[in-house]
Amino acid sequence: MLQGNYRLETIALHAGQETADPATDSRAVPIYQTASYVFHDSQHAADRFGLQEIISNYNQEQNRATIEKTFGDLMRLSLELTEEEKRYIREGFENDEQLSMYDVLMKDDLSKEDIKKLKVVAKDLLEKIKAQLTTMDHPFDKQETRASIIITIRDILWKELPESYSDESINYYRDAVYSYVSQHYGSMS
Repeated sequence: MLQGNYRLETIALHAGQETADPATDSRAVPIYQTASYVFHDSQHAADRFGLQEIISNYNQEQNRATIEKTFGDLMRLSLELTEEEKRYIREGFENDEQLSMYDVLMKDDLSKEDIKKLKVVAKDLLEKIKAQLTTMDHPFDKQETRASIIITIRDILWKELPESYSDESINYYRDAVYSYVSQHYGSMS
């Protein structure tokens, strides 16, 4: 309780501030975004005046605020995403094209390590095919360019697919990938 002859406004302003706030050591109501503090000892005071603790507290507040803002943004984004968009993000892809290539290459009974490798193969294969297509004029109209695309697909699958894919299955996946690519990128010229 305040001691002395204070007006009602002063008593009302300082009511409940007889002891410092245990979390912040703030004793008075901040007026200009500052406060007065109680110091536990001289080192505590030196730390405060040296700004290290204030900077640390500020950074913690900023990080928490940043984290909360980021979390809110992520929640809004999550609500706006389609199921397929959520899936490609969950699977670790950058876009639905990579997820589609992964789906074309996927087979049952893959180990976690094989799935991880398959994701890399799907990204790499798609990137290389798209790069090759940009160098070709009407790539699906000519037998020579179609053959070149098929060879590229076969070579990448042969080198990069997990060992659990049999030699015979590589031809199947080569054809499946070529079919997907020709359907989705057939209009490239």
